Amino acid sequence: MARASLVSLAALALFAQAFTACGQTVPVGLDDPLPGAGSGSVGGAGGALGVAGEPAMPVAGTNAAAGGEPPCQPTECRGKLYECGDCADNDADGGVDALDSACLGPCDDDESGLSTGLSSPSGACQKDCYFDGDAGPGNDKCQWSHECDPLSVAPSYPPSGEARCAYDPLAGGRSCGELQQEQPAECIQACLPVVPNGCDCFGCCELPGGSGNFRYVGAGRGSDGCQPGAWDDPQTCPPCTPVEGCFNDCKPCEACVGKAPDASCQSGSACEAGQPRCGAEAPCELGFYCVTGCCVRAPVR
Repeated sequence: MARASLVSLAALALFAQAFTACGQTVPVGLDDPLPGAGSGSVGGAGGALGVAGEPAMPVAGTNAAAGGEPPCQPTECRGKLYECGDCADNDADGGVDALDSACLGPCDDDESGLSTGLSSPSGACQKDCYFDGDAGPGNDKCQWSHECDPLSVAPSYPPSGEARCAYDPLAGGRSCGELQQEQPAECIQACLPVVPNGCDCFGCCELPGGSGNFRYVGAGRGSDGCQPGAWDDPQTCPPCTPVEGCFNDCKPCEACVGKAPDASCQSGSACEAGQPRCGAEAPCELGFYCVTGCCVRAPVR
């Protein structure tokens, strides 16, 4: 799932009715243990989720009320409640939170477009982890700049659209080639677990999954940003170059951004070992969020 190993996680639900469920958690304090969870670590093939001693991944249950859909419970990201975790149909399209095709996770504050709706530092070409609800650089050690994208040339300078971010192979003090191939271990541990299938850590996503076409989802917000199914628009979904050093690839039997698992797959979306599948009638347990058919721990720090 994730090319850089650790855990493979997450994302959107264009085919949400089959793979994701509304509302996955109740608000959990930053230092509170997760109810009903044991001790241990979360990850694929023995990999940890970044912090030793984190609660073990619980088994997904239905928790469904008799004769109806499972109740929606608000999901916080770093102590804040955003549109994709508030149990409201903010864009009135009939999809709530993880059942909305534009929601990328609990740290997404834009239910009407693929952007997370969270602003980056003004005028900055430098990029932080895009999906963890914290746009400020430094805390997760992720290092990338739109200046490192060879597509960032005149006249339109994608993906940022800004001349100040013109391609510079030595941007950021390290070779862009080095950053492209390898991100710090802290970045892999802190950011990659919340990256949707088909995306890199910096908001460059394969749209739709498996197409080989990569678009930046952070170029605008809501109706002015990248929309599900309209990813060929170079203005709202500008082309980008994925960062291989922190990339969660889209495998055939996974649900990815804008793509369902291949028809030949037998049992829905594939998840890493230890990650329960989730769906419209099988939401994740407390403290987790359903992204691309797999239960992912919502960021709490």
